[in-house]
Amino acid sequence: MLYTLMLCLASLSPRAPTATLEGVDSRGEVPGRQLAAKVNRMRLSQGLQELEYDTTLAYIAMEHSQNQATCEAVSHYDCTDDDQGSSFFDRMRAYCPSARFAAENVGACSQAGRWTEMFDLWNASKPHHLNMVSQWYTSIGVARWCIEPAETQHQHALCYWTAVFVAPPGSCTAPVFASSACPPLSTALSVILLLLPLVFGR
Repeated sequence: MLYTLMLCLASLSPRAPTATLEGVDSRGEVPGRQLAAKVNRMRLSQGLQELEYDTTLAYIAMEHSQNQATCEAVSHYDCTDDDQGSSFFDRMRAYCPSARFAAENVGACSQAGRWTEMFDLWNASKPHHLNMVSQWYTSIGVARWCIEPAETQHQHALCYWTAVFVAPPGSCTAPVFASSACPPLSTALSVILLLLPLVFGR
């Protein structure tokens, strides 16, 4: 099924499925960074330069993974109305206008399969593998969005993955998420710290 971190402190809108967006999974791993690290180990074994992990690209990947999960469809196209556009190229024009090269891997696998399952699926597909070992790209960002069986037609929790590859570094700006998405953890913590004096200062 080919066509792929933070603690979620905001509630999801009714339109979006119940989602599990994990910065660290139950095994103590950071899924996106772990998968990117595996990509870099493969690149080094082939004499290629490592890709820089870019959190901005991870946010872009997260937005599309959420869209795939909302629509329960693995695709490079958004299936919901989006001001940023409906295709990967539209997203790149919106978020990465100075990028010279860009590519995207997407996919879905069971939550129990961990990030290794998604890596193996991509690696077994020639177009996805070529994106991971291409010399054209310098940066990578990876994210997944998981939905529970109660919110999907599948029997098991399903995770939708997106990996974005870009060159040169620093070409992109992070998307601004709708209320259905989780805010960056730093933002959420800042809000909590601001509220503490009001709660305990009385």
